[in-house]
Amino acid sequence: DSPIILTDTPSKDGESLVKLIFNNRYSAPDYLSTLCSAYVQFILQNAQPQSHIQHSVNEIIRIITEKFYDSTFDLNNILNESGYAEDYIRAQFKSITGDTPVHYLTKIRIDHAKKLFDIYGEIITVSEAANTCGFDDPIYFSRRFKEYIGISPDHYKKNNKASNALLS
Repeated sequence: DSPIILTDTPSKDGESLVKLIFNNRYSAPDYLSTLCSAYVQFILQNAQPQSHIQHSVNEIIRIITEKFYDSTFDLNNILNESGYAEDYIRAQFKSITGDTPVHYLTKIRIDHAKKLFDIYGEIITVSEAANTCGFDDPIYFSRRFKEYIGISPDHYKKNNKASNALLS
């Protein structure tokens, strides 16, 4: 009844099997069948039932990942809709991910802003990046960016511009 978590081995055996299956999808049917059987064995050996709390945390992660850009996104509502007490789900989220839900959301937003600066460089303003990443206030965004990255968004853009010039 509960979802299953499949984790790959440190040596990436599952990934290797999937690549073999894909690369040999037009090979002899017996060989492909053997590869698929090996992958089924891998799944059976590495699948672990997911607890309800893990499932709830994964659902919160999914929602955060889908809606991080929305400045009206209310994380407290999502936590309350999990079916658990808000303090309990926050604690479980932190124990499973290593981050609080707010920190996780902010990290995703800041990582997205870095990608925007990497792609668009000087073309995108700090205010535009802040709005695109779900921040209403560019000053608050700049403070969070510096807190997470260690430099201001403007310095990040300038450093990135210099790095790109060296690569050209």
